[in-house]
Amino acid sequence: MIRLLTLADSSSYQNLKLQSLQTDPLAFLSSYEREKNFPLSYYQQKIHYTNLPPIFGIYGIFSSRNHNLVTSDGGRLSLRSHDSSEVESNHLKEAKLVGLAQLSQEYHLKKHHLANIYDVYIDPKLRHQGYAKQLLTHLIQTAKTYSVLEELQLWCNSRNLPAIKLYESLGFTLAATRLNAVKEPDGTYQDELQFSLSLKT
Repeated sequence: MIRLLTLADSSSYQNLKLQSLQTDPLAFLSSYEREKNFPLSYYQQKIHYTNLPPIFGIYGIFSSRNHNLVTSDGGRLSLRSHDSSEVESNHLKEAKLVGLAQLSQEYHLKKHHLANIYDVYIDPKLRHQGYAKQLLTHLIQTAKTYSVLEELQLWCNSRNLPAIKLYESLGFTLAATRLNAVKEPDGTYQDELQFSLSLKT
């Protein structure tokens, strides 16, 4: 399941965001040391202020803690084919936030035809299962429904090779490189890569 986060997701968002800064520090411009003491209200405000209808905000991809439901006789149960709303409701309550990505329109009027994708992250325990591709594909298809938009942009640190491979597989192309734009705490540098994807093709 993929949907926009709401204020009810604030705690899960905070936990996953802090986890991302611990497991993948080279992928983000912030740091765990900086954000670990931020109050929950900081993450509530991020959800609130980035959620701009009709399509913009922080999206989450959710996975059931039990990827397959089990019937009383031991058989596997498909939610899509099951007609019990109670079972489906319980399944959704058990869904866990396992990935994030933010979709935002450019602020300036003359750039309203552009949108940006930020802070893409999938829980390491669920990588290589297609979650990131599902999430980004959803954002691309969602962006295409908003006729104002013509292009998606995203930025990636040069050492984040799996992300670069994923973006290129989805049709993003390298538009620009900012040399040494990111300086790590140990004094080493990363280039910042800008990728773009036309929504009009």
